[in-house]
Amino acid sequence: MTSDSGICRTGNATGLDVFLCAHQDDEFSFLYTIQCSLAEGRDLLVLFLTDGGNSRIRDEESRRVLEAVGVHSSSIKFIGSELQFTDGKLMDHLLPAWRAIKNCIERLNSRVESIYMPAWEGGHQDHDVLHVLGVCLARKLGVYHSSRQIGLYHSYRMPWIFYRVLSPLELNGPTRKTPIPLSKRLEFLILFLNYRSQLRAWIGLYPFVVLDYLLDGAVKLQPISWSRIHQAPHPGVPLYEKRGFSNLQRVTISINDFLQTISSELSTENPIDPNNHS
Repeated sequence: MTSDSGICRTGNATGLDVFLCAHQDDEFSFLYTIQCSLAEGRDLLVLFLTDGGNSRIRDEESRRVLEAVGVHSSSIKFIGSELQFTDGKLMDHLLPAWRAIKNCIERLNSRVESIYMPAWEGGHQDHDVLHVLGVCLARKLGVYHSSRQIGLYHSYRMPWIFYRVLSPLELNGPTRKTPIPLSKRLEFLILFLNYRSQLRAWIGLYPFVVLDYLLDGAVKLQPISWSRIHQAPHPGVPLYEKRGFSNLQRVTISINDFLQTISSELSTENPIDPNNHS
């Protein structure tokens, strides 16, 4: 159901929705979902897990965007900036990041309903390792089946370093689309202009976001999968390796070390995925 203001409403839900962002501007993909959560009466926690390369400027840009869509400043936490987790190097800080996320949630003393995270898609190494953190957190908190991933960008079946934006990988399971009202799409496209420090990146992203909003105009969410994080995001070389930012082998080693370290915190029984990824 959609209200007169263009925000979806499904009832008088309570609890906490957690949104995980690797970088200050990753929230762009979550804005309508965030507004839906607020309209449903949920408390919010939006966490940023790296310093973004320029934390003073980038933190303020994201805070401005989130407050514009209704998020209270107290619900926005810049963990990466506070703990100096370098942009592009989140894989080197998985254990302290895990502890910091848990501490933020525990301090709120609120029941978590859903966790939203960047997709497992091989676009950026920080997105992928944050996805692993999110899946583990969902499993630990008992919200595995209500948590969702959202694709930002990847280069599967694309030549060289070209990439697709807001394009879910079929390997990640069925996609649930929620239409975004036209007025909201226009509002968000204007808000994205706040990311001035990331002009170079957004010159590449913005046209594809506009195109997606015009042709599709929907939030595209997918279930999370424990089995998928033990596989490569997709066949072929991930975008971050094509661009020389990292490589799949190093990312995999970091993830496996982390999973082994926290294994005792998770249930011994692996969750059953809603779809078969084997």
